[in-house]
Amino acid sequence: MQIITLPTILPGELNLEELNQKLRQGDAQLDWSAVISAPESQLEILLNHLYLDKNADTLGVEGEIAENIANDIIRYFDNQKISLKNPENQLQNHKRKKSPLKPGKLVVRDLSLILHQKSKQMKIWQRMKSW
Repeated sequence: MQIITLPTILPGELNLEELNQKLRQGDAQLDWSAVISAPESQLEILLNHLYLDKNADTLGVEGEIAENIANDIIRYFDNQKISLKNPENQLQNHKRKKSPLKPGKLVVRDLSLILHQKSKQMKIWQRMKSW
């Protein structure tokens, strides 16, 4: 499996449609460690037809990831769940740029993901300090 280090600002030089296909086929894994900006439109292309629970390894969500990017990814997948629950509103949800989630309102699953990432970052930081 090829590990793809994503650029600081998506899409960078990457063809996100091609990369999405590789991810869906299980031929690639994402490394989000350098990403500081991932516009919603680019996440839609990159993450299309992928699922956070089924494709967690491929998506690289267990690796190092900035908190704002983790929140953007969670928001993307939460928006997809809302669209799937209400197919008649799918087109409206796709056109809407604002997230239906209110800032500061994290569900327990989201908070645990963020805390898990923070603890991984702390472990990495502690290892680096000991070198």
